[in-house]
Amino acid sequence: MFLAPAKKDAALIKKMEKRGIFLPLSLRAWIEEVGSVNLAGSHPRLCFWEDASFPGVHADPLMVAINMSEIEAWLGESDAGSDRTPLDVVVGWDAPAKARLTVEDIELDFGYTIAIPNPAADAILAGEAHATGFVDYLRAAFRFGGFPGWERQTTRPERELSVLTADLLPI
Repeated sequence: MFLAPAKKDAALIKKMEKRGIFLPLSLRAWIEEVGSVNLAGSHPRLCFWEDASFPGVHADPLMVAINMSEIEAWLGESDAGSDRTPLDVVVGWDAPAKARLTVEDIELDFGYTIAIPNPAADAILAGEAHATGFVDYLRAAFRFGGFPGWERQTTRPERELSVLTADLLPI
C-alpha cells in the first residue's frame, strides 16, 4: 500500500516549525516526499503470517505510516513550546506485529518510534533491531527489497530478493 503525501501534513509540519518544534529532517522529508508505505502482507517465499504454517522468519516488511493526527493532537495539548513532553511517534509496527496482522484483531499503538521534537538530520528508530537511525533502517529495507528482516537470516529467498532490488540505487 502506498499513500501519496498529504498537503495537510506539510501544513502541519510548517505550523510546528513556526512554534519552534522540529521533526528530524529525514522524517520530515519522508512525510513530505513519500507519504506512507506499507508492505505488510503474506508471500509464500518473502513474507509470512504468524499462523500455523509460520516458518519462524519475521521478514519485517517495510512500513512507514505516521499517524499525523497523533502529532496534531500532541501539538494542540498546550503552548508549552520547548518545555513540552516529547512524543514517541510510531513510524511503523514491529516485525512480530506485522506478522500477526491477520491472526489478531487489535489496534496497534506501538512499534518502531522516533521521539519528537528533534531538530537533527536523522533520529534513532527505537525498537528496531538495527537500533540505528531512520535512514539506516531505510537502507536496510531497500537492500533487502523492502524486507529488512532477511538481513538476520543465513538462508534467504535470494532470487526473489534480487528481483526486488535489481534497479534500486543506494541511499
